Amino acid sequence: MVNTRLVFAFPVVLSVGVLLIPIVSDYTDHTAAAAAAQESRWLVGHLVAAVSFGLAAAAAAEIGRWISASGPGISYRIAVPLMAVGAGLHAAGLGADGIGPVAAASPVEFFDRSGRYVVPVFVVGAASFSVGLIALTATVRRRGLLSTGLGWIVFFASIVFAVAEAIPSGWGLYVVAAASWVVFWPLARSMRTS
Repeated sequence: MVNTRLVFAFPVVLSVGVLLIPIVSDYTDHTAAAAAAQESRWLVGHLVAAVSFGLAAAAAAEIGRWISASGPGISYRIAVPLMAVGAGLHAAGLGADGIGPVAAASPVEFFDRSGRYVVPVFVVGAASFSVGLIALTATVRRRGLLSTGLGWIVFFASIVFAVAEAIPSGWGLYVVAAASWVVFWPLARSMRTS
């Protein structure tokens, strides 16, 4: 039996983390990001969001187990490791962005210097997680594990999740969190009833 609680938990914990992180309209504005990092919510929000991606890796494994019960295949066997790697890189990037400016003598300098390290971690993490998520939802849709309409909604929400990750703004985080609900909750509900 699969653990649906992990699948339900990811969007909940991610949303809590995102809501805690102060809004920065444009992350390329390092002065605005540094000012937001001075709020205690910055660190807590980033750490909670980092934990959520640990849950996402576990959720991907549970979804993969559920899919495997419907028959053999390779797409989910590739998707789950991609999501796990992407989730780990998200957690690392969120941790660095959360702790770095708080621990640095100059948060602006942290953001100026960390871009060449943290940004690639986020880019590779987002690409890996997103490709895995899209492949996983495509497999669920193709196998008919959700009703036809819901399968398409979940699949398109996974694409919205991927696109929103590329938005260099705190507002993009809200879209990512909202899309995670549309992807993971229907999957968890279907897993629970099957």
